[in-house]
Amino acid sequence: MQVAGCTARSVTINAYDTCHSTGSIRCVNVLRDAIYVGVRNFDSAPDSIADQLGRRDAEDIFSDWFTVAFDSYADRRTAFAFAVNPHSVLRDLYLFHDEDDDILWDAVWNVAARRDNAGWTAEFRIPLSQLRYNAGPGGAERPWGINFAREIAREGEESLWAATPADAPGIVSRSGTLNGLDSLRPASRLELLPFVRMLVADHSRLTESVPVAPPSRRLQT
Repeated sequence: MQVAGCTARSVTINAYDTCHSTGSIRCVNVLRDAIYVGVRNFDSAPDSIADQLGRRDAEDIFSDWFTVAFDSYADRRTAFAFAVNPHSVLRDLYLFHDEDDDILWDAVWNVAARRDNAGWTAEFRIPLSQLRYNAGPGGAERPWGINFAREIAREGEESLWAATPADAPGIVSRSGTLNGLDSLRPASRLELLPFVRMLVADHSRLTESVPVAPPSRRLQT
């Protein structure tokens, strides 16, 4: 995978051991409230791309996938991962202890994928409120860990941008580095959920008699 040019507000990413899969990470941008990732997955046989439809977090479908993972605490132990298949099926999970994962973790984020004659593309929008990170003093450099993965189902292939040797332990600890996050502020955790409340009254019961207390008496002297 290769990192292509991005806009002036983008961050820089560096890998320790980059693999050579046929993919290009178009852009990683951090704006005020979210991280945006654009990716192009080239494929020499675009008609053979596996894109089976399934529920969110599906693990039993035959499909290609692209994943981006953020070690936002920079502890080399934990990370938040976001994945999509060519049919825009979402999958997210929390990585801990370097290589264990919790598929039940769900975040609020958006992604759109599209197939074309060159392969398929995906555009992620991940709100900063869905990540956990340390927002230190303004101007302080706070690098994160970052990694990308691509799965090609028909080839039984999985490749990582910051590669992990097959005979070596660890996943998060082998991530690359995401720099340029010196202006991040604490993200708001407030989420509003609109709802409607209805009240149904049974007026037939309002005719029941209600006992009334007798009036008080004055004491005569």
